[in-house]
Amino acid sequence: MDAPIQDVGLAIAIALLIGLELLVPSFREGLFGGPRARRLRNWAFLTAAIFSALMVRLLGEVLRARMAPWVHFPSHPVLNFAGCFLIAELLGWSLHYVKHRHGWLWRFHVQHHREPAYDLWLVTHTHALEVVVSGALMAVVLVGLGFSPTSLELYFACYTLLKSYQHSGHAFSLGPLDKVLVSPAYHRLHHAVGAQVNFGISLTLFDLIFRTARWPVAGEELVYGEPTEPYGFVAEMSYFLEPMSPAAPVPVPAPRNQSLTTANAGLPRSV
Repeated sequence: MDAPIQDVGLAIAIALLIGLELLVPSFREGLFGGPRARRLRNWAFLTAAIFSALMVRLLGEVLRARMAPWVHFPSHPVLNFAGCFLIAELLGWSLHYVKHRHGWLWRFHVQHHREPAYDLWLVTHTHALEVVVSGALMAVVLVGLGFSPTSLELYFACYTLLKSYQHSGHAFSLGPLDKVLVSPAYHRLHHAVGAQVNFGISLTLFDLIFRTARWPVAGEELVYGEPTEPYGFVAEMSYFLEPMSPAAPVPVPAPRNQSLTTANAGLPRSV
């Protein structure tokens, strides 16, 4: 697929999701209304997210131009894209899991979990260093394994679209595909306070393989926001500089038949 056409298609899809998200009260308030602290935080994170995304894209282009592949993955377009998608998802799952299980790395990821409202603003709530370092690691591995520029571009387009879809405040569903692609309902369980489940990036596959999947339960009430963590753009971005507290117990995944709100809420993270 031609890159400009792909970019235009992705932009249209994201614009549609944003348009639908304007129907969600918390998302609208985060734009122009609601508490001033939340509104300023949202705009600051949006600016930082745009900058870090541009940096990752630039790094990817530089690596593709200057880095020689370690191996040559099959060049067939379908096989190349499928391999790229699966390897990227495995790497993404692994990085995501480690960020939740290691206390200091959690400080680069907590921004994504600090907001008590679940809506599309969460996509922008990321630490710029986390995005750039994770994106660079991903690019090095994918380029090193010999995946084509087209496969890389298509994967990151799918990643961007699905990341926006799964953080929507709407109860979107793709029916049976919700067992394969991470849906809003599935990902909300990951954002519940204290939860240690559903680390999948775009696919549920590696959650199933590593037994970290937990499926939504009808009527289950979830609490978001990690209230014990810092709040505010500057405080959150500089959190990694603060001294670490003594070692604390590592939270365990909630049993499949137990509510996340009673199983993990309030448990400290590893340090």
